[in-house]
Parts: sequence; structure tokens; C-alpha cells
Amino acid sequence: MSVQQVKGTFLKNVKNPLFIEAHRLSCFAERNLDIDVTLDLMIHDLDLALLLKAGKEIEMIHAVGAPLFTDLPDIVNARIVFKDGTTCNFTASRVSLNRQRRFRVFEKGAYYVVDTLEKSYFEVKVNIPKKEYKQDKKVYSESDPLKEELESFVKNVLAGKKVEVSGEDGLRSLRVAFKI
Repeated sequence: MSVQQVKGTFLKNVKNPLFIEAHRLSCFAERNLDIDVTLDLMIHDLDLALLLKAGKEIEMIHAVGAPLFTDLPDIVNARIVFKDGTTCNFTASRVSLNRQRRFRVFEKGAYYVVDTLEKSYFEVKVNIPKKEYKQDKKVYSESDPLKEELESFVKNVLAGKKVEVSGEDGLRSLRVAFKI
């Protein structure tokens, strides 16, 4: 699922997240073992959460992790609370038995899920007074998101256009990851 596909549906629909939850779990593989799981896996979810909470300050970060197969944390859980009260729970693991890539957002009257393994987007909108709800699910074609992001970046730079994710956005995510 590319950044453009996620932006086209998910980011335009989410208005005021109150709770964000992300699980990015992988089986152990001998790759990227020179960095911890926060920088390897969790940073992608941090990017998305910080994009949704653009301009909002973080009040608190609490994180725990454990080095199980390497000398660096292989599993990490982090809780981030923004000053506006939004709470985010992130779990990243490279020592799980099953793979999972889910990013969930809850806001008043709505629930959204992006599943990058299933290449799907799911939303539930609730009309509380009428006690009705509407579901919508979209499935996207197979793609290589990293390749698409790089192609988009190069294309925009060469054309002198604004890139999808700015250097400032990336730096903010990296700073939060280092705090974790």
C-alpha cells in the first residue's frame, strides 16, 4: 500500500484522533540487526501518527523493550500521550510467530484500520443518535510501497514539487524514535 493510497483514503477521513494503536510484528530474520526494532519497524507507525497529529505536542512517552535475539531491543512497546489527550500505543516486534501490520485510529463516531499486509483500508462510521453504523472496506492492488515512495520522492524533487513527507516530518519521527 503506497503513501498515496493511504493519503487518498485514510488521512483525508481521519479528523480528530483520540486513540491510535499500531502493531507491526515480524518473524525473526537476519536483516537490519544493527539497529533496534524501533528504528527498523516502529518508525513507520510513528511517521503516520505524527502526520495525523501534525502540529500537536507530545506530553509523555513511556516505552519498554527487550533484547531477545540480538543485543538491541527486538520487541518494544511505547505509549505516547499528546498534550491534547490523544493516546497512542505502538508495538513492534521482530521475534513474533506471526506477521501483523495494523494501524488503527479511533475518533468520536468512527474507527479506521489500515492493514498493510492485507493491503486494505477499513472504516466504521457510527451515527450514535440513530444507532446506525456504516462500514466501508477497500482492498488495494499489490505494490512495493518503499519503491513507490522513492519514485514519488525523486519525481517530485526533479519536478521541483513538494515531497510527500518532508525532511522536517522525517526528522520529527526520528527524534521520537530515539526518545523511545
